[in-house]
Amino acid sequence: MPSKPSPQLSPRESSVLGNLAHWLVLLWQRVARALVFLWRRGARAWQRFAVINQQAPWFPLALGALVAFDALVVVIPGDAVVALVVLSNPQGWRKTALISGIGSALGAFALYLLILHFGKAPLDQMSASGIEVPHLESARGFFNHWGLASLAIGSLIPGFTWPPVVMAGLSTSRWPEVMAWLLLGRTVRFTIISFSARESWAMVHAVRREALDHKDKKAPKR
Repeated sequence: MPSKPSPQLSPRESSVLGNLAHWLVLLWQRVARALVFLWRRGARAWQRFAVINQQAPWFPLALGALVAFDALVVVIPGDAVVALVVLSNPQGWRKTALISGIGSALGAFALYLLILHFGKAPLDQMSASGIEVPHLESARGFFNHWGLASLAIGSLIPGFTWPPVVMAGLSTSRWPEVMAWLLLGRTVRFTIISFSARESWAMVHAVRREALDHKDKKAPKR
């Protein structure tokens, strides 16, 4: 059978669609700029807050609680929060890494306990209804292959920190081993993040010093 010719848009319809696409692109650009602006303002505000309160006795507890909350509900960029704290006090990167690792492990352990006691029935109902939980199938195979070590390995994979925790909650009640693997994985994770942020800070300052020295050498002597 001969194919039907595709309908042709009138000049007016083409103009309307073109204008609509143009305004959508402008709207997206404005939204993207607003999000970047808010992120920069928030990052600067947090860094200033960290600089001012770095030596306060309650600051490590606040940092650990914030990272623990991120590990429990996965709604805030905990890695960026820790990196900004390191940038505000590069010499204390080891302490920041340790506090963040413990806080993240405690938050993930709380998620494990919630899944262990309350999560299996709702997840089974979701699966029976045909609702797919993101990364659940891949996390099941990952957990079956590595066992509880997947908690430590998953801690080092961006975006994959929580699925092994869910699988552990659905599969085992050996909570001391779960806590040990979480402490290992999260401490290594935030040690890497803190050390990388510290080295980035050192590199930037070295480049700045070199540029200033070069500028001073070029400056005419009086």
